[in-house]
Amino acid sequence: MAVCFSGNHGAVTSVIALASSFDPTLGSYSVGLLYACYVLTAMLFGAYIISLTSAKKALVASLGLYAVYVSSYLVAVYQVPYNQCA
Repeated sequence: MAVCFSGNHGAVTSVIALASSFDPTLGSYSVGLLYACYVLTAMLFGAYIISLTSAKKALVASLGLYAVYVSSYLVAVYQVPYNQCA
C-alpha cells in the first residue's frame, strides 16, 4: 500500500507542477487548499476516521480522493475563463 500511495502522490505532484506552468495562481492556490484540508483533516478527524474504518480502507479512500483532486485540474484546464466568454 505504501508503494501505491507513493506512486499516487508522485502523480499528484507532477500534475501540480504542470498546472503551475499553465497558470501560476492555479497551482499555488490549489496546493495551499490541498495541504490546508490535509492538515485540518489529519488533526481533527484522523483518529476518528481510522476508528470507523481500518487503516487500509482509509488509505484506499484517500487514494480515491487524491484522484478526485487531480480530476479537478481537468475541469480547470477545459473551463473557459469568464472574461473570454463575451
